[in-house]
Amino acid sequence: MKYTLLHHNASNKCLKACSLLTITLFGLLCLNSLAFSQGVQKSYDDLLSEGLLLNHTITPMGQNFYKDFVAAWVPPADVTEFTIVITERFNPQWGSLVFITVDDDMVFQQFLSARNVVIEDVINQAVSEVHRHLFQREIIKRFQKSNDLEGDGY
Repeated sequence: MKYTLLHHNASNKCLKACSLLTITLFGLLCLNSLAFSQGVQKSYDDLLSEGLLLNHTITPMGQNFYKDFVAAWVPPADVTEFTIVITERFNPQWGSLVFITVDDDMVFQQFLSARNVVIEDVINQAVSEVHRHLFQREIIKRFQKSNDLEGDGY
């Protein structure tokens, strides 16, 4: 009986992974056909070089934050290959903690509650912090001539 339960759970995990992969591939196919129908053709490398925005929010407030962030987001022209993840942790007493990570570096963190009426200011601050982080990273990457740590003394 125990073996059957383990086998059933493993097959459920496999089924979930396969369905997620199918949905992802279907979404990419739809995006590609939409771009082709509009006369815009981009290669796979072009899509990767623009960066990636991921939504890990769970409440309507977090979803609205993500939608407003995406609407206000304009990727920097000189900065490529980045991953921005917007994550939310919900607490019924305090509201939602929304934080933004860029390539595993946390760059913005803010509590949102139902009383926050001025979400535009928070969105503008988040966008500017992400831009600042990306520009700083790009400057460091351009001035670093090699992977050697000779200039640092180590």
